[in-house]
Amino acid sequence: MRVGVSGFVPARLTQARVLASLTRLDLSERIGKSSSSISRWEKGESAPESEALESISFVLGFPVAWFTRPISSKPLSPVFYRTLASTSSDLRGKAGTKMDWLQEIAGYLSTWLDWPELNLPTHKITDHRELDFPEIARTALKCREMWGLGLGPIADLSMAAEGAGIICAHVQQGNTKMDGLSQWDESQKRPFILLSNDKSNYYRSRFDLAHEIGHVVLHKNIKTFDILHLKEIEGQANYFASCLLLPEELLSVELPRYPSLENLLSLKRRWKVSVAAIIYRAEKMLLIGEQEALRLRKSYSARGWMKGEPLDNDSQLESVRLMPRAINALLEAKIKTKTSIVRDLMMPVKDVEQLCGLTDGFLAFQPKVINNPLPKLKSIQDDSRSNIFEFKKKD
Repeated sequence: MRVGVSGFVPARLTQARVLASLTRLDLSERIGKSSSSISRWEKGESAPESEALESISFVLGFPVAWFTRPISSKPLSPVFYRTLASTSSDLRGKAGTKMDWLQEIAGYLSTWLDWPELNLPTHKITDHRELDFPEIARTALKCREMWGLGLGPIADLSMAAEGAGIICAHVQQGNTKMDGLSQWDESQKRPFILLSNDKSNYYRSRFDLAHEIGHVVLHKNIKTFDILHLKEIEGQANYFASCLLLPEELLSVELPRYPSLENLLSLKRRWKVSVAAIIYRAEKMLLIGEQEALRLRKSYSARGWMKGEPLDNDSQLESVRLMPRAINALLEAKIKTKTSIVRDLMMPVKDVEQLCGLTDGFLAFQPKVINNPLPKLKSIQDDSRSNIFEFKKKD
């Protein structure tokens, strides 16, 4: 009787398969096994034999040891995706896997490092329907107060979030439909935010981050929700983001009574928030009426700004600092080497580099340069005539 590999971890197979964009049927055809076998392995009902696991390792590009790497158990917590409704489950699965890896890497680094202490507003609301717009606005203002941001434009939202103990990362999703996701890791008692940088839009990225901070703060205690309520929950996070980025007290003073798009561009430059978001915020605050908002949106659309606003390409995305500084701290203290970090995590190097905010190739293996051997001529000293030969003249 053949026995499956001891210590096989089903979730590792699922992660590797999802990252490879393969269905169970795809994988079964490539390794010559039934899709029902793949399903049983991923459910933990059985384990693949060593030959099958070697085939899986070859097809998915992960070492055999990856599939026996333990995963720490943690209480389930909902993942909030900032995405379009048309986004495929495959893309969601990839993003969810990368979120799992970000949390795993952070847990690994916490063996030697302490993350910043959490500094977030708290409440005990377990049903999103208990939240109203005034409460959301107060919570956003509380964030600003706790983070020492005052009421003016936020110079660097990423730095503020990381300083409050939120671990953030930017990744390439290979698709512009996925903007970001957030989740509380209950075992580490810390929130994580993963943003897509596929659009490379500084203003959009800041709003996405503010949106995810909204989920982290407002929806921490919401453990389950019906998909029918998703639009309402996303609306709450959007409103939080607009309140966080554009406080009512100052915006109400700076916004003209009958603003033009040129006025709004000036505010965009100052507040680092898109024109579309400013129109949204102004309408919610009743600083402009419904007809005035409609007029601005029609003009906005007529100028082709739906595809991109002026100034969008003038700024680079905000950088994450916490994860790359953590890696560098271990390297500088000689606690770990680049090679040992890659070996310990067993994840694809490019994914680790992205999740840790490192430059491409930072952790890649660099072979030692071997000096090209060359012979050297001995130096000849001319201190005697013993090496000089005279030719005699012929008679």
